[in-house]
Amino acid sequence: MGIISKPVNLSTEANLLYEIYKTLSRIHIVGGSGGGGVQTVTGTLVDNTDPLNPIINTPSFAQTLAIDNKTNDIPIISNNGSASINVNDDYVSLTYGSQSFAMTDDDVQLYSDVPVSFDSNVSTDFNTPVLNYNSEEVATQPWVTSQLNIPFEIQIKQTTNDEPLIILPGSIKGNRGATITPSLVVNGIYRLTASTDIFKDIKDCYKRTDYYDVNILNFAGYSAIFTWFWYYIDDYTLEVVVTDGLGGDPVAEFLTDYVLLKAEYKD
Repeated sequence: MGIISKPVNLSTEANLLYEIYKTLSRIHIVGGSGGGGVQTVTGTLVDNTDPLNPIINTPSFAQTLAIDNKTNDIPIISNNGSASINVNDDYVSLTYGSQSFAMTDDDVQLYSDVPVSFDSNVSTDFNTPVLNYNSEEVATQPWVTSQLNIPFEIQIKQTTNDEPLIILPGSIKGNRGATITPSLVVNGIYRLTASTDIFKDIKDCYKRTDYYDVNILNFAGYSAIFTWFWYYIDDYTLEVVVTDGLGGDPVAEFLTDYVLLKAEYKD
């Protein structure tokens, strides 16, 4: 039997017909040498109970796939059309009604407008696109909502010339899942950098550039007054400054105990 090369850019129906052809092409018919009738018919789809009257069965979709167990962009759809599975070289997707689950090399996406059960102990209604996972817990909708309503808070101090701010363990709140890293710019100027852009949503009053809210530091036994303040750098960064008096130069070693930095979000 002749060989037909696989066509390119065929429709789904044409691809299926081609797969059926490949199956049929594996059936071997051997004729007699003297011009007689069919002597033998062999193949996986042949019912050869009566050799003189062989029956060639039309392969089903499952039988066609079983030849090389491969398919590409041929969706499998349930009888009522509610469920479907689609597989190709770039992704696999599973849908049922408006619910869907898809996987690629880069991410896994789950969409549901009904409750999602992860196991027998966790079930919640996800009507929010936010789902945080930190290797210990899944962020449910109430948890996410509660985090959105918590202002950003952190307690910090600085007691040496050339070291970054020290963050009081457990004092960070409202960080929305971000990691906060302190750093030194120069003596008396420090930065708090978030791993995600959480500061884009703080209130506009913290983002002004013409003046800042100043906190007074008045130490017992000192006649001088020191100040500290913070301001918005960008969506990832806040800067903390300690000065020698109002409008003075930045100085170090005067945040000797923890102070509270707090910023409220817009929503």
